[in-house]
Order: sequence, then structure tokens, then C-alpha cells
Amino acid sequence: WITSGFQADWMCLLANTKDGPPHKNKSLLCLPMKLPGIHVAKKIDKLGMRASDTAEIFFDNVRIPSKYLIGEEGMGFNYQMLQFQEERMWAVASSLLLLETLIKETIDYTSQRKTFGKPILNNQIVHFRLAELATELELLRALLYEAVEI
Repeated sequence: WITSGFQADWMCLLANTKDGPPHKNKSLLCLPMKLPGIHVAKKIDKLGMRASDTAEIFFDNVRIPSKYLIGEEGMGFNYQMLQFQEERMWAVASSLLLLETLIKETIDYTSQRKTFGKPILNNQIVHFRLAELATELELLRALLYEAVEI
């Protein structure tokens, strides 16, 4: 399967291209979706990230010319792991503002919503949990900054 498989003209593929240990037998390839033998089968129904489709892709006797190889043969696993690191940092960075907004909106809501004549925010457990969430958010931000510095 591949993200945006129904829209893509090209795909990046990590494939076994030689014998050897699992982390040394893979190569990274960038190939056109219209190569003979590549079939986009169906769209996968998934939770979250619904803005980008995910498609099942099948390969039937596909011959891939060497011109589609990215980097060196057998180095695909290493290249992919480097890409995952960048992707994960981007995911954390893009979630910070959302998490901060959710905490602020929760504080606003619990300040206005009342039970027994008092704002829910005045409840010790609510206050504690929101403080804990804000602390975890700052820890996440610090961890991201540290990871980017490395």
C-alpha cells in the first residue's frame, strides 16, 4: 500500500534487491506508477489522516530499470531510517500548536462551565490534569528542540 496511491504518478519503494541481512538487502527506488505490472487495487478505509488516500498496490512481474534506483543498491534501509527521523520530527512539530490550542480551549471551557455554582476549572483534579497536560506539552517541545539540535 502507498499514501496517495490513487493520485500519484510516481512512488518511492523500498524493495529487497539482493541477498543478505534484512538491513543490507533493500534498495530505495523512485518509479512511475504506470510501469507494466503495477496495479492500484483499492482505496483503504482508515482512521485519521483521511485527507490523504492510501491505496493497495500490487506488483505482477514488474521489471524496474536501474535508472530508478535512489543512491546505492543495498542502502535503502539506511536511507529510509533517515527519512523516518525527519518525518517523525515534522509530525511532532506539527502537533505542538494543535495540542496547545486544545489545552487553551479546554481551560476556556472549564472556566465557563459550572457545576454546583462554581467553574469546573476550580475542581482540583481538573486543574491538576490540565497542569499535567501543559507540562507534557512543554516536555514534548523541549524534546523536539533537542532532537533538532542533534
